Amino acid sequence: MKQLVLIPAFFVLMIVSISAASGQNTKIRKYDSLIRLAKTDTARINLILWKLDVLATINLDSAINLATKTLTEAQKIKFYKGEITLSQKLATNYAFKGNFEAASEQLKNLEKRIQSKDSAAFASLYSTWGLFYGMQSKYDSSIFFLKKAIRIYERTGTDINLPTSYTNIAIGYQQQSNFPMAIQFQQKALTIYEKNKNESGQAHVLLNMGTIYNNLKDLKRAESSYLKVIELAKKNQLNRVELYAYSNLSNLYMDEQKWQKSYEYAIKAAEMGGKNGDQGIQAASLSKASMMMVRLNQPENAIALSKRAIALADSSAQPLNINQAYTGMGFALMSQKRWKEAIFYYEKGINSFKNSDIYNSHYGLVYKELSECYEKTGNFSKALELYKQSVLINDSVTNRDNIQKATEQTMNYEFAQKEQSAKVIQDAKDEVNRTRQIALI
Repeated sequence: MKQLVLIPAFFVLMIVSISAASGQNTKIRKYDSLIRLAKTDTARINLILWKLDVLATINLDSAINLATKTLTEAQKIKFYKGEITLSQKLATNYAFKGNFEAASEQLKNLEKRIQSKDSAAFASLYSTWGLFYGMQSKYDSSIFFLKKAIRIYERTGTDINLPTSYTNIAIGYQQQSNFPMAIQFQQKALTIYEKNKNESGQAHVLLNMGTIYNNLKDLKRAESSYLKVIELAKKNQLNRVELYAYSNLSNLYMDEQKWQKSYEYAIKAAEMGGKNGDQGIQAASLSKASMMMVRLNQPENAIALSKRAIALADSSAQPLNINQAYTGMGFALMSQKRWKEAIFYYEKGINSFKNSDIYNSHYGLVYKELSECYEKTGNFSKALELYKQSVLINDSVTNRDNIQKATEQTMNYEFAQKEQSAKVIQDAKDEVNRTRQIALI
């Protein structure tokens, strides 16, 4: 028997909404006080818009309910800005919940209401369409809309929302294994966030950059990024970012074959995802915990975890999570030599990707594992066909030029950062010397 190959779980990428804010309960209380004191309806709705950014990081259902109620009020008083912003926030939150039909409806209605010369609103619309398609793993469409948003933001010099679009388009390129483009846009976003001292934005970008480093097998730099993310997330109470970092650390320790450590972080992420109402990340984390149970020789526990993951993933309606849940079950069954049963779950996992634009190493290894299952059941022609597909995908993803360009991009950026730091220090020294000379004169 061939050695069982562990299917690497997908790294969780932090798709960012237009207005990412710190999830602080103290901020919620502060906004509630201000809302009660608001003297006009428009002032009250503007404060609710700020509150919604915070609430979405704590509980998506509560944010959706409040936004729906407030949108009705904004429409009654014909508050244009409120209507536009609330529809965008609703579309974003529905997308994160996996309710893509409701998200699409909000975006279509939003497009009808935007005034023809409101370029900022159109940029926000395109950016949210990009997020909408990205959440469904339709990355070609996501990149198309994000490029439209970026052109408007760059033309109008809008630094506030530009890094969000940079981050999300980078995810699209990363999921298609175009690492040089992914790093380029993540670095653009990070530069803006650092300039504005926006620690929340930095945490989002560093989380995604950690996944790129892991794909490049630079595990030290990846781990350093995730630990920095957790530090920033705890400091700013960014619950969703923190749990995504735990999930990705689980993957990283999986790659290092630290099975127990990987399992512990996966369970931590699953529990935190459940508390935050994020079924997608909860399902993905339970799938990883299941794979670690296989490695720790606890196959029955692995199957129990996979069953929970599948139920949650189906509810999330997100292809990445559905694929991971079903292939995780396939992996657990394969470890028990239950080849026919495993084939069913692997096929379900692959079918969840039929309408997506994903092209990465995980996808290639799914084909490889399924190929082995068909080989064990005597279907050699099908096994050969799947194995060829896995080799084709792997060769493309690990293309030397692709990896080399991405690594060079990282090294150049870090060198530029060090040069900039050195220049700041030297400028400070020169200023001290000038001051001393003036004092002597």
